[in-house]
This record gives sequence, structure tokens and C-alpha cells, in this order.
Amino acid sequence: MKVYFNNSCSICRAEINLYKKENISELNWIGNRCSLIENIFKLPIVYHFFYIGYEIVAFFLYLKNRKQLKN
Repeated sequence: MKVYFNNSCSICRAEINLYKKENISELNWIGNRCSLIENIFKLPIVYHFFYIGYEIVAFFLYLKNRKQLKN
């Protein structure tokens, strides 16, 4: 499986580096730079829209997976 991530984002890169330490052979990590998408997300209105959307999705993913976190 190929996993694409934004290698120019320090937050993404740090999280992916944690996953890479798991040494899962089925995953192929592909760091790319998304300059156009990256510049679009830096626009204030777009940034805030996606920030709020991300927080909502992250909250529901947490609720869905919180049993796994207790183990």
C-alpha cells in the first residue's frame, strides 16, 4: 500500500516518522510536496474552513477508535 504525505509539513513529517518506526513492510511511504494545494490552504478563509472540518472529523475518529487507545 502506498501512503502519500506532505513532506514539507513538519507536523505531517513528525507523525509519519512515528509510523515508519513500526517497520510495516506492506506500507510504502511517499513524501511529496503539494505547493499548489499547500498555498491554497494558507489562504485565511480556506485554512479556517478546513481547520474546523479537520477538528470535527478528528473528534469523531477519536470517538470511534477510543477503545483501541485504552489497550
